Amino acid sequence: MFTETKQLMISNKSKVPFTFTLHIPGDKEGDESEFEILPRRYALKEKEDKEIIINFTPKKNTWTYDMVLVVNIDGVGDDMLSIPIRGESKSPKVRIEPPEIIDFGNVFLEYEYEQIITLWNDSNLKAQYKILPQTEEQKVLGTYYVDI
Repeated sequence: MFTETKQLMISNKSKVPFTFTLHIPGDKEGDESEFEILPRRYALKEKEDKEIIINFTPKKNTWTYDMVLVVNIDGVGDDMLSIPIRGESKSPKVRIEPPEIIDFGNVFLEYEYEQIITLWNDSNLKAQYKILPQTEEQKVLGTYYVDI
């Protein structure tokens, strides 16, 4: 997973302090949340500016995000301001070389054979891959290792 970060500034141009709370309707909570807002709640003094950081970690492979960041002001009202948030999550196309079946041909018992498989990401999108550990049953057929 890759995180994208954006910053924005919230300013209190008045002579009256206020406390605001930020949230994104539709974003799940806890471990399922895709947006981290720092700070989520803050008491803004008169004539003060505060930088807001939004970290976005998409958890859907292919998805278009069209959401809003909502500002609630304590004692004044909810949804006082909404800021559009847009984004698109895509999965890169990858290819494997050799693209055909891994063919070892005729083999001899108890003799080790090796084939090299290369994973290519030809897109301009970042990619992260995980090689899953082999079970003991799978190791009967063959083993693999990753050379980075």
